[in-house]
Amino acid sequence: MVSDRRRGHRDRWLPYVLPAQVSEGTRALLLYLYTQMGDTGTVSVPRERLAALFGVSERRISKRIAEAVEAGLLTKTDGGWKGLTAMYCAFIPTARATPVGVTIEQAKGAG
Repeated sequence: MVSDRRRGHRDRWLPYVLPAQVSEGTRALLLYLYTQMGDTGTVSVPRERLAALFGVSERRISKRIAEAVEAGLLTKTDGGWKGLTAMYCAFIPTARATPVGVTIEQAKGAG
């Protein structure tokens, strides 16, 4: 198995998304964003594109993103005003936290 240091930030983030206390729509959005992220965990996808992909309004996408931010899974790093798509970064809640259902060894990449 690849050591935790060699795994990208986005791959270390994923175990925190799966058991997160968020709606299924927000989890689906986060999993899609995961596929669009670089190894550093940054992602920028226009809300209009996300809304079309999920078949919901841009307002619903905004609510799902807000839920993910409130859950401590995303942080806004740039943009988000007219004409500039917001950029988000995958946020690992705390270095000491271990997701529910994941052993410490697995969280460290040894499991």
